[in-house]
Amino acid sequence: MKLLRQADLFCFPTRSEGFPKVVVEAMACGLPIITTRVSVLPQIIGDFAGTPAGALLEENTPTALAAAARECLTDSDRYCAMSAQAQRAAQEYSLERWRDTIGQHLSRAWGPTKSGPVS
Repeated sequence: MKLLRQADLFCFPTRSEGFPKVVVEAMACGLPIITTRVSVLPQIIGDFAGTPAGALLEENTPTALAAAARECLTDSDRYCAMSAQAQRAAQEYSLERWRDTIGQHLSRAWGPTKSGPVS
């Protein structure tokens, strides 16, 4: 986390991925994300209320990555908006949020859960 807090951007030009927890951790530190259209990454950094939490690369090349980084870092208003959105979006993936979401799905599928300690 110390290194993330010292960074300005988080670049994650992956070619295959499951659920990249490191991207959410970077977003929690306020870092705009530059990544590819792989797996759930478009949804994680997607367009929330008109502001994305980063940039999606159209092609996974060093030139495209450098251009996206330059674009993010040269427009300070856009950078600040993406940074703030990254922090808000990261909250959607907290353990508490996942607990509540999964609990709601289970309750809908199986009915209310029993209260009390688990034996």
